[in-house]
Amino acid sequence: MSMYTLAGEEFTQKQLVFGQIVWIRDILCGKKCNSMTPNEYADVIVKSLPRFLAIVLIRESQSQSDKVVAGLDGVMELESWINGNVPGSELFSVGMAVMNDFFDFNPGETAILIDGEIRIPAKESVSNG
Repeated sequence: MSMYTLAGEEFTQKQLVFGQIVWIRDILCGKKCNSMTPNEYADVIVKSLPRFLAIVLIRESQSQSDKVVAGLDGVMELESWINGNVPGSELFSVGMAVMNDFFDFNPGETAILIDGEIRIPAKESVSNG
C-alpha cells in the first residue's frame, strides 16, 4: 500500500479488486484493452490521468470495499474533484508515482482480468526424429 497527497487530501492505492478492474476495462480503455501493448496502455493512463486516479485511488476516510460499493458515481465524483482541485504539475507528478506503483501492485493475473482475454501459448509440436 502506498500513500499519496492530492490537493491536501490523503489517498492510498492497493492491489485492485474486481470492481476496480471492471472500471478500468469498461471506462478507461474500453474494448481495445485486449489489443493494447504496455506502452499504449501507459499512454491511455496518462491521457486519462484524472479518471485513472479516480478509479485506483482510495480516500483515506474510505475502505476499498466502500469505494466499489459507491460505484461509478463515486468514481465520477472523485474525477470531477481531481479536475477542479489538483494543479496540473501535482496531477502529473503524483499520477506518475501512482502509475509506477500500479504496475507493481497488479501482477500479470490482473492484466489478464483487465484484458478480458486469456492467451494460452500454443504447444510446440514434438518431432519423433
